[in-house]
Formats: sequence, C-alpha cells, structure tokens
Amino acid sequence: MIYIFRLLMLWLQRMAHGELSSQYYFRLKTFRQKYPTSSIQFKACFKTDVILHFDKLSIPKTNLPSYKTEESIRFENTNPGDGYAQIFKTRGKPESAKYEWIGDKLVQVICYRDKMFGRSVRISYFLMEDRFFLGEFQFQSYNPEILDSTRHLLESRFHTLETSTESDFYISGSDGGLILFNDSGYRLTVQYYFTQLSDIDLYLKQIMSKTPLVKVRNNEGKREITQVL
Repeated sequence: MIYIFRLLMLWLQRMAHGELSSQYYFRLKTFRQKYPTSSIQFKACFKTDVILHFDKLSIPKTNLPSYKTEESIRFENTNPGDGYAQIFKTRGKPESAKYEWIGDKLVQVICYRDKMFGRSVRISYFLMEDRFFLGEFQFQSYNPEILDSTRHLLESRFHTLETSTESDFYISGSDGGLILFNDSGYRLTVQYYFTQLSDIDLYLKQIMSKTPLVKVRNNEGKREITQVL
C-alpha cells in the first residue's frame, strides 16, 4: 500500500508540474532511492554532476591559452540573464532536463538535440534561479572534420585564434563573455560562460574554490541549425 501511495504521489507531481519539472525530478529521485529497482526514469540531459561543467570556467585555468576578441559573445539567440520563458519561446519544449543544488542555489539545465556540420549535438542551457549564465554545445561524435570546422567557425566569428592548434583554449569577449573550446581527445565541447552576471560568477568562484572535483564518466533530437556558435 505504501508503494502504491508513493507511486500515486509521483504521478500527481508529473501531471501537475510536467515530466521535466524540478518538482517531479526531486520526487522521482527520492522515490528511486527507496525503490532502486524501479524502471521509472527521468529524461535527464546527462549523468554527470552539474557542477563538473563549471570546471575551467568560473576559475579559468592559467595554463590554457586565451585569445581576446572585440566582438560580443552570445549563445545562439539567448542573452545572459534570460529566463526559461524566453528560451522556451525561442527553442520550444526541451527534450531533457536536470536539476542540482549548488550550495543553496538551484541550477536548472535544459537540453535540446540538433545538428551542426551534419552531426548530432547536444545543446544545453544552464540557469541559476531562472537566469541563463552558461551555454554548452557537445558533439555526440568525434572526428578531425568537426574539430577543424568548429575552429574555423570561431575564427571567422570572433576574428581570433590566429593559427591556434591547442586542444583547449579560451576566447574572452569585450562584454565579459567567455568561450572554452575543450577537445578531450574523444569528445568536443564548446562552452559559453557569462562573467558579466557578476553575482552568479562570484558565487560559483566561491563554491568552486572549495569544492574538490571528481571525474565522473559522461553519458550522453533535431532541427538543422543555419547559424551556430
């Protein structure tokens, strides 16, 4: 009877708030802790901890090359500080989501699947207290053509990089935007972080300066993009 009651409460949360809501996410997380063999799954963006995605961003690594651009940095058509409603209006309903408490602040991640250069890419929007502060492109396949195409696109968009061949590097914009190009050797990720949201940036710096990061195995929809990065 207890199991049926909890299952009913879970179903009501999903009906009331939606299958990608934070209310349903945390209710289901508690439910699965009590019933780990349950087959009910949340449509999560990824399995890694959200905080791992801030590594090298809130506190940039001094050993990585950094290039400057006079251009403003934007992630698709989204402005720093935009809320979920603005992203939903532009992008529509996300395909997956994830939630995590970072200190005493809730971070929401909403994700979409798209194509760039004919390849599948996951596009993630990170929001803290409903304010967009980090965007991420992660290619779901890896080959030299994707690396070269992405580098050339960044070069033409921001007029920088020169003859860069580094696997990891930053591009810092005149408006406080920061791009991290991360070639892990098996996956390409390009992140857009917005330091001009100074309260969020300061908060994450404080959190990351005292949080030891542990490597977690990653785990990784479909409109063709005409303008990317």
